[in-house]
Amino acid sequence: MLNWLSKIFPFIKIEKELTPKELGKEGESEAAQFLKKHGLKVLERNVRIGKYEIDLIAKDGEELVFVEVKTCRNNEWIYPEDKVDYKKKRNLRRAGNRYIVKYSSRIRDYRFDIIAITWEPSLSIHWIKNAF
Repeated sequence: MLNWLSKIFPFIKIEKELTPKELGKEGESEAAQFLKKHGLKVLERNVRIGKYEIDLIAKDGEELVFVEVKTCRNNEWIYPEDKVDYKKKRNLRRAGNRYIVKYSSRIRDYRFDIIAITWEPSLSIHWIKNAF
């Protein structure tokens, strides 16, 4: 539909709506930039540990930070951070513990953060440190 509209009205810029997967990737990029601006060093993105995935792994000083990023178009129905339920938290803990055992056995301090992003009407980022 967008193609024929842009042919009829070439002077109007019509932006394609992001798919949920694209929105998630954009949210993760925004979260990584946000963390860098706040002094964290982003080490890895989309880390797979067995059947689990960690969106971002960062360092805050000597502390290792496992970050779950949740992005929503708007918060009319639910806040993004509310999508991190008990099961997701349990899986993130398991993934984080396995990551430490596999890669960084010397790490003593670590935490789990959530970055909740609302995309519309304007970009809003809510960082929850030590979320669980």
